[in-house]
Amino acid sequence: VDEQSGKPISKASIFINNTSLAVLTNDKGEFALDGIAPGFVELVIYRDGYKLFKSSIRIQVDKAFKLNLKLANDDSPKAGKPKQDAEYKSNLQWFERALLGEDDNAISCRITYPKNFSISRTGDLLEVSSAEPLVVENNSLGYKVTCYLQEFKAEVENITFAGALKFDTHT
Repeated sequence: VDEQSGKPISKASIFINNTSLAVLTNDKGEFALDGIAPGFVELVIYRDGYKLFKSSIRIQVDKAFKLNLKLANDDSPKAGKPKQDAEYKSNLQWFERALLGEDDNAISCRITYPKNFSISRTGDLLEVSSAEPLVVENNSLGYKVTCYLQEFKAEVENITFAGALKFDTHT
């Protein structure tokens, strides 16, 4: 439900981080997610206009849970379309190498960037953020990864990533 209004949020994406287990909420904000192996998993909820919700939950055999979750509005400023000059293109290439690597599989990937994508560089520090997910597709391997990027920092020897990943087979 919406944290401020208490109204249900329909069509929110619910998934287990780093898996393909995913559903959408119905008009009442309800969902059922089956097929999760017992143990600790990270539940992720995303809906445009809200902050990404992540919580570790423990799945037990033959136990169902009723969760009452509240999503907070995302009031962060939205980045405009960046100026796509030579520096931007260089920074984008650095980001793609840091995110995907440089092997043959990386070369086969295509990234779809959202309109609210921000990339900046100060010296050897590259910082990337996005209020909306970006999508990485690899047609030769047959998958699509939706990347919910909360924080991404790349330096020459170090990469920091915070967010969530949802995997899908490509049809």
